Amino acid sequence: MTNLETSINFQNPIIQNYLADKSNLIPLKIEPTGEVGFSNDLQDRLLNNFFPKVPQDVPFLMVEEWAVEEITLDDNGNTTGTIQSGINNIDVVLSQRVDINVEYWLYFKDGTSQDAKDLGRKLFNEFDPRTNGTDLDAWIKTQLNETLTEEMFILDSCIVLEKNGGRNELNIEQRLALLRLYGQVPGSQRSEIHVIGDESMTQWAQRKNVKVRQIGEYIKESQTEPAITRSVREIKKPQQADNFADDIISQITTILVPSECGEMKDKKQKLLSLLAWPEFKIEWKTIRIKIGCTKISISIPILRVRISELIFYVYYSLPVHLDRFIFKIAETCAIRSALGAAIIGIIMSNPAAAFASFSGLFKRCLEQEIKNCVNAGLLTIKEAGEWT
Repeated sequence: MTNLETSINFQNPIIQNYLADKSNLIPLKIEPTGEVGFSNDLQDRLLNNFFPKVPQDVPFLMVEEWAVEEITLDDNGNTTGTIQSGINNIDVVLSQRVDINVEYWLYFKDGTSQDAKDLGRKLFNEFDPRTNGTDLDAWIKTQLNETLTEEMFILDSCIVLEKNGGRNELNIEQRLALLRLYGQVPGSQRSEIHVIGDESMTQWAQRKNVKVRQIGEYIKESQTEPAITRSVREIKKPQQADNFADDIISQITTILVPSECGEMKDKKQKLLSLLAWPEFKIEWKTIRIKIGCTKISISIPILRVRISELIFYVYYSLPVHLDRFIFKIAETCAIRSALGAAIIGIIMSNPAAAFASFSGLFKRCLEQEIKNCVNAGLLTIKEAGEWT
């Protein structure tokens, strides 16, 4: 029996990790699953050397980890150290060319006689599609006899992927956008920190002595649509974020605030706008190719790119019965907390981490500010008589 149709799915994590690992230059084999009761030996494997390999460029998404670091200076302006404030996770699109080839694996049914195996191996090694034709099934049937029957063997296909050259940077615009924000590469990335005024992210980074430095990378597991989460929502109407923000915040706080807190009042502050932020996703298309006698279905990745504007808000909810003075303190704490490198420095690419840090900083700030504004103690007033 022959099995000369197979498939490659480039979404397979094994293949994805192979493409991403620039140090691994060993060909990757997508082995047949095999069938129970049949065995394959190393000697029964034959690489296609009759027909050319098929080259394929495969794009994939990598996440680069960029540490946000605050550079500390002494009174003379000399660097004394760095403080890591957070991690930016940046998407880049890489591409790896691979040559697709096929190995043919011959399996014998357990218990098959040695004579049948010898005949099978002889046919396996003698077949030449240049003289015998590419209809392997038809040729095999002309060679079988009572010694070797179709039920005694399986001829299967093993896909071989071999890297052709190194990784290529297909689209690194998100990395460049990050570096432009921090003034570390030429060019400008339009941004505005609204709670400061007309200061840009680049100016903020220069004033705070904040830099970014790559510290790692890993393959992006989900290469489809950018995620919609509690801290990231999406609208399709440009220049309308402010009109949607109140309703979105109300929906979030209504779900999260315990009912025993009573009636709550939501407050928001527009924090930051980033224009022309690139985003990526991968869509998949199936094509069919033929190598030698094997037909292969390939699920290949197609890169999609979009440019978005990101608008960030800080928000908080407090019980309505609190004094207006408390709300003013809360506003100050929200702005002060959000402007730290651990928040504004990573919010564009790691909103979940920025949200978690902001929540803790805001609550600690509010608690501390209120304590500073309350003077508690004991007082005794004595109405004293005259001394005599």
